[in-house]
Amino acid sequence: MYQFHYNIKGAEGLKWYIGPEAHIAVYNNHKNERFYFKNWDSGTYLGVGGVIGFDYKFSEMPINISLDWQPSFEFGNDHGFIGAWGGFAVRYTFN
Repeated sequence: MYQFHYNIKGAEGLKWYIGPEAHIAVYNNHKNERFYFKNWDSGTYLGVGGVIGFDYKFSEMPINISLDWQPSFEFGNDHGFIGAWGGFAVRYTFN
């Protein structure tokens, strides 16, 4: 995954980012009903996707938070678009 970060004018410490990604996914289908997406065939699949999100760096603390969405597309039997991935992070930052 590669990210391009852009400042948001008038919002000190807040940035938005976007970027492409490629991945290899390995699934072991044991019919786990906790998954909120369909049970896919076991195997190894190639995929491409991207990320878009927001990133905020607190000025008075060495803390950074981010929230993003990571849609992707996997090639293989019964695979395809996956729009359910995303992330929230709280990180310690170094000067």
